[in-house]
Amino acid sequence: MIEFLTAVLVIVTALYAFITYKILMANQQSVQSMKLQYISYIRPYVVTEIYIATNAYFYLKIKNAGVSNAENLKLNINKSFYTLAKNRPEEDISKRYEFNNIIKSFPPKSELVIQLAHGSQLYSDKYDEGLTPLQFQITAQYNYGIEKFNEELNIDLKQYENMILLREPITEELHKMNELLKENLNQLRNKNII
Repeated sequence: MIEFLTAVLVIVTALYAFITYKILMANQQSVQSMKLQYISYIRPYVVTEIYIATNAYFYLKIKNAGVSNAENLKLNINKSFYTLAKNRPEEDISKRYEFNNIIKSFPPKSELVIQLAHGSQLYSDKYDEGLTPLQFQITAQYNYGIEKFNEELNIDLKQYENMILLREPITEELHKMNELLKENLNQLRNKNII
């Protein structure tokens, strides 16, 4: 009988050890998951955005959308892009400071805004792929503490080709006021008052 009880006790102890091991593994996975969630919440995120002004000028924004500094930020662009389609070395954005130097600290909400081109320079018969490519990639490498991040940011300007620009209400009102002032000025000139 003692052998039987000893055998049952060994089986129960083994089962208890196995269940404890499974609980420990589940807890470790849970802790690891929470750590990854925490890091993803507090880390920097270097992202790109295309901004199109109401006058149809395209701008590239590179910004830190995270809540921490991106340290030792290294930006790279895979193609030359000449601002406003001007074929001059100083207009090639790939030669700009931010694409050729390490930015030691890029704080949260920081933005680099780079003028690209006017819509008519991107989508006209005179378009030159060598000056203003419609697709290119920016790579952002940076650190946060001991974590290293490598973001590949694809830019595709083709999607904006047949867009309609909507003016903001304030901009629209200012435009109307400007037209009205020009009209009044012309009337005053015609009457030789000015």
